[in-house]
Amino acid sequence: MEHYQFPNDLRFWPSGEDRQKAQQRVSSYNLEWFDSERDFFFFQHINPYQRLWHAVGMYGGLLFFFLMLYSWSYWSILYYLLGVLFFYGFGLISHYIYDGGAAKSQLSSLVESFEWVVRFNLQTTFGTYHAELSRFIEKYPFVVDAYSLEPK
Repeated sequence: MEHYQFPNDLRFWPSGEDRQKAQQRVSSYNLEWFDSERDFFFFQHINPYQRLWHAVGMYGGLLFFFLMLYSWSYWSILYYLLGVLFFYGFGLISHYIYDGGAAKSQLSSLVESFEWVVRFNLQTTFGTYHAELSRFIEKYPFVVDAYSLEPK
């Protein structure tokens, strides 16, 4: 199985041109190109910096949820709100930063996408994401061109 790396011009803070390319990619490769919503969701989250922000939000949100349960007081309301803000807010903000909001999840798939985002955050954290990406590219070869991926 071949592994891929991202091009050197990928930036932590994207330029307007980068954002425009990401919007074009999302509009060019819509749900009809994929076998499932999960595959489409995976495609929208291939950018490693965008996944980083999703992971920061998830782990920050989990911290606040644990604080909520640990303290179980009036502060728990604040911890809950901060947990939700981190968990969903960082991901949502990352979409506005990297693709102008073009690839954010639909409300109808919020429950399903929760499972998917937790999964790719854990894959990214524990180093199994590249194997999943390689399998994804075998299934959808156009992803290499869409993201300008290079064989490792």
